[in-house]
Amino acid sequence: VVTVMVLFTVCFMRSKLKVAIGIMREASKVLQAVPLLTLWPLIPYLMVCALLAYFVIVGAYIASASDVSTHDLTSTAFGNGTTLSNSTTFRAVEELDIVWLMCFYHLFGLLWTNQVIQAISMCTIAGVSCTYYWNRGDRTRFGRRPIATAFWNCIRYNFGSLVFGALIIAIVQMVRIVLEYIDQ
Repeated sequence: VVTVMVLFTVCFMRSKLKVAIGIMREASKVLQAVPLLTLWPLIPYLMVCALLAYFVIVGAYIASASDVSTHDLTSTAFGNGTTLSNSTTFRAVEELDIVWLMCFYHLFGLLWTNQVIQAISMCTIAGVSCTYYWNRGDRTRFGRRPIATAFWNCIRYNFGSLVFGALIIAIVQMVRIVLEYIDQ
């Protein structure tokens, strides 16, 4: 039964399959013309690794934020032997709320920056592919450094759109994380 269903699906989706095959052929032509494009994902990968290292280090600093009470502040002695007077009043701020807020902010920054890196990577690959496609492989119009040119065009002309799109995706990811946390 499943075989018959797959057969009917393939028969009815023949035109869509031809389009997909055509896209794959053009993509392979781009990779033949610019073989360094296969190495391009290593750069965003290294950037994400650096981002994760930064996230872990700063996250450790946030998590190790100490609990300071008002009693500790009122009895603190200075180097010259004087102490804070007990008449000083402090507004109590719950430490855990601040730490949770900093963790939330830090996680959102991680999500947003990761999405910006991914967007720049995809836009650069798309730029190289489009340049190849519209120039039909003409090396004189294609340029000597198509990846660098596509990256520069991505940053110069599309950076705002990429950052805004990454913001939308990061907001959705953050909402999903919060809902998952609530569910747990």
